[in-house]
Amino acid sequence: MRDAERRKENMKRILEIQANLTKCDVKKNLASRDRLFVREGTMMKVSKGKMQERTFYLFSDMLLYGESKKAHSITFKGMIPMDKLVVVAPGTAAELGPNELRLVNLVKRKTIDMHCNDAAESKSWLSDLARLVRKARPGPLDAESQAFVDKLVGAPNAEYQE
Repeated sequence: MRDAERRKENMKRILEIQANLTKCDVKKNLASRDRLFVREGTMMKVSKGKMQERTFYLFSDMLLYGESKKAHSITFKGMIPMDKLVVVAPGTAAELGPNELRLVNLVKRKTIDMHCNDAAESKSWLSDLARLVRKARPGPLDAESQAFVDKLVGAPNAEYQE
């Protein structure tokens, strides 16, 4: 019975997120039996050299993020499937501080720097992201993707492994 209750609560939360999203092409497909909501958080994201506040939603199979415009309304800004995400190991990018994470979006072929509120939050997001990426993509990256990540990050084998 507890599992059924958890699934019901999970679906309820996903439907709430779906209802709050605007300008989202994945909106109609957000609610899925296989998708689990993991966590959400508001952090700063660097884009075009500017810090922008973004709300991130972590699901079992994707990371979705958007901009909070008004109460209970999030404008969709991006989505990365877990199997197309690389979590860069802390310390690989010297310019990142203890509260920061770097992600590589293999779909759009660019990096995303997330600035968490503190080191504990950063470590928690890092752990959850790495676990879900490993589950979605249990093997190593293909050679082309690995070469791209190495070049983009500036270090070989920079993917975070717990």
